[in-house]
Amino acid sequence: MTDDIEEFRANMLEVLAEYLCRTPEDATYRAASIVFAANLFHGDALTMKKSQGKPITFAEWG
Repeated sequence: MTDDIEEFRANMLEVLAEYLCRTPEDATYRAASIVFAANLFHGDALTMKKSQGKPITFAEWG
């Protein structure tokens, strides 16, 4: 399962980088990588828990 989410993050980053014409050396690319790592994870929406058993939490921006 861990491989799946890593592959998903990499694919999302690749699509974004291609769309924005960015490379791994760009700050935007690095920032997107950090955001994806923090916000894209494997979990169960029915139990609201991550694969490690920790609760899924959502940030609410006001």
